[in-house]
Amino acid sequence: MTDFENIEAAGGTTHWARTPDGTSLRYGVLPTDGTPRGAVLLLPGYSEFIEKYLETGSELQRAGYSVLLLDWRGQGLSDRKLSDHHKGHVQSMDEHIGDVTQVLAESGFVNWSEDRAILGLSMGGHLGLRLAHGTPDLCRKLILIAPMIDMRTGPIPRQLAPVLTSAMIKLGRSTDYVFTTGPYDPEKRVFEGNPLTSDENRFGFTRRMYELNPELIVSGPTYAWLQAAFSSVQLIKSKRFRRGITQSVLIAMAGADTVVSNLAIKKLALELPRAQLVESPCARHEILQEIDSIREPILHEIERFLQK
Repeated sequence: MTDFENIEAAGGTTHWARTPDGTSLRYGVLPTDGTPRGAVLLLPGYSEFIEKYLETGSELQRAGYSVLLLDWRGQGLSDRKLSDHHKGHVQSMDEHIGDVTQVLAESGFVNWSEDRAILGLSMGGHLGLRLAHGTPDLCRKLILIAPMIDMRTGPIPRQLAPVLTSAMIKLGRSTDYVFTTGPYDPEKRVFEGNPLTSDENRFGFTRRMYELNPELIVSGPTYAWLQAAFSSVQLIKSKRFRRGITQSVLIAMAGADTVVSNLAIKKLALELPRAQLVESPCARHEILQEIDSIREPILHEIERFLQK
């Protein structure tokens, strides 16, 4: 494992974009020497931040790819709209689509290479799918890592969860934490039994980064965020939407995932015109934060896919 506590240590640069609604967004660039083999837009998942994927970004960089990463609004060091900065909050996933569109424009990403790809993780995979659908000329290849095609809703039945979420919003609780979540508590963020990774060092990296810079912390989502996610999930379920994904797609599924629905991922892989599904049977949700014996085969699949 290679720890990078900032993008400059990984040989990259930090930049800022500003959206039409005044939101300040942090993004990072990992360039290659000379002419790149290609360019990769790396989209992190819910609550994540640029530094968490500098290890993956630098590996792609060494393989000859320029990499663009960003902090979504409400995450990392990008602007947050609520006074409680631990809340994950948006009114609509369209806000995230607008944000990445702004970063793409300001970074000049489409001019980096003719061979461009999107690599999206969990929520980033969901948003990458929508971005590829809405702007088909942006990339030729799409890589989805444990994508949020649908969510697991814990003790609440999946069909009931959107109804309860809508009811809470009607009661004026749109910015409240979702039931069973709350502010970040380091005493509760323990490695044992976590659903994200079996790699203790990579799990601990996020906690160390939170200690170094508490501004990176995101904990539970709000009801508004959850409703936005349910609405966006419904959008990508349609066969018409899926037929509109013309890019080659590589989907990596974590066999031990308890965060997103693997049934939904398998159905997506069957319905996309040009999709390949690979499963990592023992992986938990964050495949690229897993132990090397799980992570490296998936990374090799990604590199082979990019080189096709």
